[in-house]
Amino acid sequence: MRAGSRTFRIDFSDLSGGFDLLAVANVPTERKAGELKVVIDAIKQFTGAPAVILVGHSLGGLAARSYMQGTGHDRNDIPISYGRDVAALIMIDTPNQGSRLAFVSGFPEQDECILADTVNLRELQPTSRFLRELNRRAWPAWAAVHSIISSNAGTDSDDVVNTTSQDLTALQPYALLPEARRWVQTFDRNGVLHLRVHNEATTVSLFTGIISDIDGR
Repeated sequence: MRAGSRTFRIDFSDLSGGFDLLAVANVPTERKAGELKVVIDAIKQFTGAPAVILVGHSLGGLAARSYMQGTGHDRNDIPISYGRDVAALIMIDTPNQGSRLAFVSGFPEQDECILADTVNLRELQPTSRFLRELNRRAWPAWAAVHSIISSNAGTDSDDVVNTTSQDLTALQPYALLPEARRWVQTFDRNGVLHLRVHNEATTVSLFTGIISDIDGR
């Protein structure tokens, strides 16, 4: 961390001191929530800010939800409590209702984390215990949440997650949340959208604009 920093990035670890992608994909999302809490605490101490704004792409949004909605665990598998230290969560193409591709992926011999049979891939099956538990939890009061929803032109998905799953307000418990906002964007096809959308200029402009608005309040 550098003095004056206001933006920080977290790469989830495999909890053994490394960042091997396949090993990281075998760390449950609820444990990733615990790791996120450690980072949030460090940022608060470093900046003096009482709360942070989280931007989570894909599974990162679910890890943030897990922390905020009380399903997170630390490295010792002990439940952690939400510290009311997230001013807002901005989710980009987050599979709140899972991805149908999780049923057709999952090859035991693969060494690519997006194809291998991993804990995170099983969690992304729409019927998974993780998603059922998460989606029955109440949203924490006073925390804003924004869903950035992306699709290829003429389709209802970003090649991995459909637009309904990306939209938190499509879930009945969150349909009327006053703190919830949705932002829809469409791209011309150019590779797998889900893998690149968070770096697209329009996406970056959108979430930086949301952050500026929250900072200005």
